[in-house]
Amino acid sequence: MPGDVSPSGWGSDHWLAVVSFWLTVIGLVLAVIALVFVPEFRTWVRKVLRAYWEPSLSGFLMAAIFFVAYWRWHALGLNGALAFSVIVLTLWAAQRFRTWRRYKRYDRGRWEAITKIRYGHLEYPPFLYYGQEDRNPAGLGVTLLNQLLGSPLNGKKIDIKPFGVPRNWNDVLEGLVNGQYDVVATPLFATFDRSKYVAFTAPLCFSNVGLYVREDVAGLTALRNLSSRDLTTDELKAAVQESALKFLCVKGEISRKLAVKYGDRSSIVSEVSGTILPNLFEKMVAQPTPHYALFCESFYAENQEVVKSRAVKNVLPLHGILYPVCFAVRQGDYQLVNLLNIRLLQFNQNGGALPLLAAEWERHQGVEAKNIKQHFVAEWPCKSALPIV
Repeated sequence: MPGDVSPSGWGSDHWLAVVSFWLTVIGLVLAVIALVFVPEFRTWVRKVLRAYWEPSLSGFLMAAIFFVAYWRWHALGLNGALAFSVIVLTLWAAQRFRTWRRYKRYDRGRWEAITKIRYGHLEYPPFLYYGQEDRNPAGLGVTLLNQLLGSPLNGKKIDIKPFGVPRNWNDVLEGLVNGQYDVVATPLFATFDRSKYVAFTAPLCFSNVGLYVREDVAGLTALRNLSSRDLTTDELKAAVQESALKFLCVKGEISRKLAVKYGDRSSIVSEVSGTILPNLFEKMVAQPTPHYALFCESFYAENQEVVKSRAVKNVLPLHGILYPVCFAVRQGDYQLVNLLNIRLLQFNQNGGALPLLAAEWERHQGVEAKNIKQHFVAEWPCKSALPIV
């Protein structure tokens, strides 16, 4: 009879619906319990939401379009919704492929066939800066690139020219991936995330990275003990957690990567684009909240006024965190990356990049060249530095 809900009269579809309903309820209850009581699960959920909210939103939107179209216009509406969905998915896939295509082989032939190199660039003194009058790229990156590629190949000199528009930290690698230029003249940190999309040459040198906090925060026991012994990853993570540090960082830069590695995403309180590190140092001093922190290359940080005045201090030991500084080349461009590596091998046997960097340092930063080894080393000191990830 109509309205009879007795299980004795149910078919397989009724039972399947009931089982599905209770499995959903149980799953939701367990998920809520995990979100409340398991921090690791909350962190994982946040990562999933950040990574997939756009395609998930598109999926729900398409499902809604399908439902409304079929309800209002039946088969005609369903076909129209299907066509719209295919167009949206095609555009999304094309965008993803354009921006993050992983690999493409660039067959230049032999090294001798390389006749023209275009380089991308962004300002980061003394590695790369722009002339005050002509605004042309200059600095260690450009000088070294010209020295490495300046020798003729097969009797022909390589034409080395800059890409017309300066880049920023957010899009410098995208321009390389998209083929707008062959190499980035501004030496970059070789990180695991970046190596998914571009190739790196052998290191030009290794740069020291410090953890900078306000003077009153530097006196906390957990942070004060970091500089008194060989540093380990676990010790640094524990000190960051115990001191309740909140990180300032720049998108696409090492400050954010290390903040996520040694803290977590929830500890990042300010994330901005562009080269604005001086503003972040000033913010550490100006804000009433004292426990702000910033990972930064020591050569750059030590030139900031708040660091010179000791209002902000580095709490890490010398060479506690080192990162390789390299040229970035398109993945698959074996001829260029191998040519640069061979020339770098020859170049390093004759003194390497540090003398050039010291000269730029003294000429444009007003810092004595003898202090260069506090911030850069030519070889990896495996015993003291934390592992690179």
